[in-house]
Amino acid sequence: MKNEKELQKKYVYGQLLKQQAGALIEEKGAIEARIAEISMTKEAIKRIGGMKKDDMMWSPIGSGAFMISRSEDTDNILVSVGAGVLVKMPRGRATEVLASRLEEIEDVNTKVTTELSKYAEQIGALESEMKDMIESEQHKKEMKTPRQHKSGEKVQGTGG
Repeated sequence: MKNEKELQKKYVYGQLLKQQAGALIEEKGAIEARIAEISMTKEAIKRIGGMKKDDMMWSPIGSGAFMISRSEDTDNILVSVGAGVLVKMPRGRATEVLASRLEEIEDVNTKVTTELSKYAEQIGALESEMKDMIESEQHKKEMKTPRQHKSGEKVQGTGG
């Protein structure tokens, strides 16, 4: 009975660990999407450097919709600095800001990956413990169950 309760506790703990790991996996997906977005933005800024005034381009207007526009100023970029505030800065500086953001978010991604590895180790160890407990309990039950020996006599714990 004691082992059963211990096994239940480990099972519940294992489920909790799996839920937390699942949340980290979702967070990692969002981080990776952000990394891809920043990388694409850096590439777009680089391509804008090759444009001339009045070159035509497709400009996003939101929700996957675009419109044709003409480039007016390819030397400056508006960059969000948070709280809905945009700052006009030279292309090179904008690229530096994005590179800094990318570095920060890649560091976070590395930390999340490390945490996920820890959860995976804990879950694996816990599952191994639970398996060992179950096997031990089954072995104890087998040892308590009397078996018939070939000679017909009952033999305790030999399995027959």
